[in-house]
Amino acid sequence: MIHFKIYQNFFLTLLLLGMAFSSTALPTTVRFATEATYPPYVILSPSLKVEGFETELLRAICIDANLNCTFNHLPFDSLFLSLSTQKIDAVFGGIGITEGRKETILFSDPLYENTSGFIFLKNKPFEPKANLSDKTIAVQQGTTFEHYCQEKYGAIANIKSYASIQEALLDLVATRVDVVFGDLPVFNHWLKIKKQENYQILELPENYKELSTKNAIAFRKSERELVKIFNQSLNNIKNNGTYSKLKAMYLD
Repeated sequence: MIHFKIYQNFFLTLLLLGMAFSSTALPTTVRFATEATYPPYVILSPSLKVEGFETELLRAICIDANLNCTFNHLPFDSLFLSLSTQKIDAVFGGIGITEGRKETILFSDPLYENTSGFIFLKNKPFEPKANLSDKTIAVQQGTTFEHYCQEKYGAIANIKSYASIQEALLDLVATRVDVVFGDLPVFNHWLKIKKQENYQILELPENYKELSTKNAIAFRKSERELVKIFNQSLNNIKNNGTYSKLKAMYLD
């Protein structure tokens, strides 16, 4: 009987240890990061606080899920590396769901649908199917937009990459580039805030597998329990009206 209890306790200990190592504990603080120069989705305020539609949406989700969350600004091309090396826990801010990204990261449920296209001066019209040998297309580096432009137009036009979409738009105003390619809501927000009337927007005239119309939050694949909690709270704030209020405030 004594030996039986010893073995019983021994196997119980092994079982508990196995359960501990097989499950992933939720982080005490969820560290979100974005490249906060992508209004209206993510914005860096004068006080260096990350704001915008997605930020406030995440704040509401964290409150509903009783999660302690922080929001940081990082260069876009360092976001996914920081995620894989566990310096942060999730990436947000116009992150499209693509099959390529699904191979290495885990997405939340979609936050909203999006559209892509071009912005250019009305007196310098841009036609994607025309001769583009003398055209310079600006795009944000490290994005699916850059990948698309390199693949689609790299051999027939000059592709110029920028650290942020705002820098690309500044060069468009300075006529150092002919057109900028990216998210249409970002361009619409820019036209509204800057009161620009001399520019035209052209929606992407075709579907492309690596340009997703659905944006979400990117997590490490090991964070399935966290994503499950996140998705439940996203559904909760959609049902209680918080999502609609934030959408009306920032996107409509």
